Amino acid sequence: MVLALGPAVVVGVPAWVGVVVVRTSLASPTRPRPALVVRTAPWATAALALGLFCCAAAAAPFVREAFSGSRGDVVSLAAGGALLANTVDNLPAYLALAPLAHDDVSRTALLVGVDAGPLVTPWASVATLLWLRVCRAHGVRLGLRELGRLAGEGAVVASLAVSAGTAALLLVHG
Repeated sequence: MVLALGPAVVVGVPAWVGVVVVRTSLASPTRPRPALVVRTAPWATAALALGLFCCAAAAAPFVREAFSGSRGDVVSLAAGGALLANTVDNLPAYLALAPLAHDDVSRTALLVGVDAGPLVTPWASVATLLWLRVCRAHGVRLGLRELGRLAGEGAVVASLAVSAGTAALLLVHG
């Protein structure tokens, strides 16, 4: 349902249509029981994500000040987005740096940084937090050694991915 809503909005479907469709589907008799939803929701992950958003909101003015000299420079936004995404999380990192992206190219560079960059730390994206929760639910335990190894490998992959994405963006848009 939600996966269909994103592309619909992108192609120009008015937001109110999406709200009506989602609300109607939630009213269907096949919806999950509220008690089950409350019991199985990833509350700890949600609390951690909320805390990261609060930290990012508090740090946003300082981050914008630090990047204000770049004036939307593509490389600075991509690198800064990757760095900040690994510090707080990719969604609040984007929200903190988005005011510095003044055109489509700089917004794309920021998206490259915050989406390809958060492969280093386990808290860098909500998807990774949810992945860790699913691993634990299935009995897969990742200790500090494994997380450290994954972080090292992630740093290499993230650096290459952000560099390649930014280079491609610069080649296409000069």
